Amino acid sequence: NMSIAEWLHERMFKLPAFRGKWRILRFLIPYCNSVRSAYGPYLSVRPQDATNMFSLLGSYGYELHALIQRMPINGVYLDIGANTGVYALVAAERLKRGRAYAFEPNSEIFSDIVRNISLNNLSNVTAFNFGIGSSTRLVEFEFRPDHSGAAAILTTNETSYARSATALFVSAQSIDLERRLENKTVLCKIDVEGAELQVLRSLSDCGALAHINQVFVEIDPKHLARFGDEGK
Repeated sequence: NMSIAEWLHERMFKLPAFRGKWRILRFLIPYCNSVRSAYGPYLSVRPQDATNMFSLLGSYGYELHALIQRMPINGVYLDIGANTGVYALVAAERLKRGRAYAFEPNSEIFSDIVRNISLNNLSNVTAFNFGIGSSTRLVEFEFRPDHSGAAAILTTNETSYARSATALFVSAQSIDLERRLENKTVLCKIDVEGAELQVLRSLSDCGALAHINQVFVEIDPKHLARFGDEGK
């Protein structure tokens, strides 16, 4: 059953654009358990999490959204560093005869992906509670509840000034990723706060990268430098 705030949000969301519409929606969101996001799918609400609010309000990511909407409906979408899975959900709605795969190592955030898949009644999303890396191992990462999208692996000699936790990372080869992509049109999004080249190497080592048609990747020299990489 919808709360009053959720009912109001749903009705307001469907109205044609008018000045102040998104200001009203933003006001209602903290009083809701789940609402429709600006990108279309329903998402669980974490009112103190800036990343969650960005996803709900459509503050960034329309370039990726546009790429997803141009995919053939039997394509495959990989979301490596999925957070709560908004783009995997968008892809699943687009890929009626395809599949979306979401990888998120943070167990607390992963639980939201599972809820969000259920909220949208989607059966063509497979979510994995681990990250993609060079090998199968447990790593320590830092996690800010007020900005979950900034979670990052802690490198040697780094100290976490946020909440820290242990997460599982696996190689792309260990989950037979290449086979899942064969003879498909594949879009891969990678946003892992500096470990992007590690992911690309893992995809390349197992042959999966050769099957990927487009890669949408975050490049931040400051984050890459933490792992000894460059964004050239």
